[in-house]
Amino acid sequence: MMYILLSLAVGLVMLPYINAKCCSGECIGEFLVSGPNGVPDSNLTASSVLDIYHQPYRARLGTPDNSFPEERGAWVPLQQNTEQWIQVDFGSVKRVSGVVTQGREELNSLQWVTEFRILYRENDEPFRAVTKNGIETFPGNDDKVTPVLNMFKSVKARFIRINPTAWFYIALRFDVIGCEI
Repeated sequence: MMYILLSLAVGLVMLPYINAKCCSGECIGEFLVSGPNGVPDSNLTASSVLDIYHQPYRARLGTPDNSFPEERGAWVPLQQNTEQWIQVDFGSVKRVSGVVTQGREELNSLQWVTEFRILYRENDEPFRAVTKNGIETFPGNDDKVTPVLNMFKSVKARFIRINPTAWFYIALRFDVIGCEI
């Protein structure tokens, strides 16, 4: 098995990488949001935003939380409730098989999502929930810096939406794992 080596400000994380052709229709592939062919900032949108410093494009996995206000390292919604979401538009349909999440690495804060739903759609149809073993929620983070990987049976999606359902404070960095169809 090969591995993806993810370098973060807090250290190195190894994530499994399986060749897209190895598993009869399943793939892990690459990071689709921040990877070498990642999406433009404008393809990251959200239900709401706390302020100009916590925009959706700041939600890329590993984004640092710098001391400058204009460089906050996470998406933070205006309200802390279960109606909030952050979404990525890949521009075309991909095969998606996982999500990696991280909290906001702000010095004196406890800001991370502890549970979330993953919603997806290919084009204009309604969003559907990703399930694993019949459950619609996925475990989130236990701290603000350690990435958490959640894998699931792959889905075809142009849009992936992460909907926090439990948290210390909603602040999120993430990436999506998948490949071309």
